[in-house]
Amino acid sequence: MPAALEGADAQKLSALTLEAVDWCNLLVCDGKALWRLHHGPQGAEVSRLGAGIHSLSNGHPESAWPKQRRLSGRLAALLDPSARAGQTTARPLSDDALLDLLKDDWRPAPTQLPATGLSPEREALLSSPFIVSAEYGTRASTLVRWQRHSIRDTTDPSGVVQTLTLLERRFSPEGHTIASRRAMTRLLATGSGVEGDTGSWRLS
Repeated sequence: MPAALEGADAQKLSALTLEAVDWCNLLVCDGKALWRLHHGPQGAEVSRLGAGIHSLSNGHPESAWPKQRRLSGRLAALLDPSARAGQTTARPLSDDALLDLLKDDWRPAPTQLPATGLSPEREALLSSPFIVSAEYGTRASTLVRWQRHSIRDTTDPSGVVQTLTLLERRFSPEGHTIASRRAMTRLLATGSGVEGDTGSWRLS
């Protein structure tokens, strides 16, 4: 998939019926590179994302809404100073800490609100990272963690095991956590196997 994206003309990607989904963003990762496909009013754009912290909103990828800057800053603050200075080693972050980061009802000052054509009241409501509203709001937060681990007890000669973890929380219209689900897959370089809870819901 990454190779296909790299060699494709972005405008020809309409064969993927992007028009049917209107405005969308797709992230594709093969463990070595992360690609972003954006489709909006100006058509389709494909870009390769470098190492670091990136944020994505409902706007154009180049836009930087206040809530994006806030979440990027808060995530950077969770990392070790050495990681922020460009080192490759960062302190392991718990799943709960990362998901708690998303449950942020902060709102920027009225003068900092994006101008998307909505009313000021609507812009203010949608300016929070975590939106609480009966008719339109945050209904789920998802964490995808892809990690490499050095393990001696493995059949792979490289001694490296990859784990792919997905954790999701669901919320009520009032913003309360009503359910959570966790799935973990262990991936080896020469094979794969599924471990852990792969589909059941745990009610809060």
